[in-house]
Amino acid sequence: MPLTKNVFRVSALLCTISVSGVFSVTTAGAAAPAAEFEYPELAVTPRASERLDMEAGKEADRKWTTHLPIQFSATTTTIAGILQLMDPNDDKNSTEAGFVGASVGAGWLVLTSLLANHYAPYASAQKEVAGMAKRSPREQLLRERIAEERLEAAATAARRLQWFSVAFNAGAAGFMAANANPNSVSMVAAGAAAVSAFVPLIFPYRWQQVARDQRNYKKKIYAPLATATVLPEPSTGALAPGLVLTFLF
Repeated sequence: MPLTKNVFRVSALLCTISVSGVFSVTTAGAAAPAAEFEYPELAVTPRASERLDMEAGKEADRKWTTHLPIQFSATTTTIAGILQLMDPNDDKNSTEAGFVGASVGAGWLVLTSLLANHYAPYASAQKEVAGMAKRSPREQLLRERIAEERLEAAATAARRLQWFSVAFNAGAAGFMAANANPNSVSMVAAGAAAVSAFVPLIFPYRWQQVARDQRNYKKKIYAPLATATVLPEPSTGALAPGLVLTFLF
């Protein structure tokens, strides 16, 4: 029984946790608007509208690299299709499969090129948000929420492009492999196309990364800060290792 009590006491000492709330108080002259502490959209740094400004400024320089993972996959599919079309030993079904592969790959190359030239989600969103009023806290909140929606819309478009690309290119590669002659160059190329079809999932769009980073910034606003320290055990007053959770509001 004494041994059990000692073990229980040690466990209690090691698990002692003190939670304290730390509230920052500013002077009247430097006080931030109350809305900044009520809404994470206004407290986060950078704000969504500021992130739009930063990304829009670099969007034109990145337009030809934005879709590179999908274009790599599409190029591999196109080459595999052309090789299968040129294989003299292939039959009619194999030739048709090669035509499908070349068409799918070329189609994605054309689509991503058009998107690179005509789809600039950050620049268009920046123009929309820049024209919105931002005098009152309510207007600022509306502005930031619209900016967040535009960041998320770009990420959603990226996810759809990713999965559609994987489905089309992997399907075309599988169709070519099923109709290619065994041990032929076209069979190897179809296998390479099947593997490269998943490259867009390994290298996600920057649009997805930006939206994810902005969400993480908001989550960290009210996150607790853990610090190891020595605290008195409640029942005996003996010192024991403890953990202090400091919540910053």
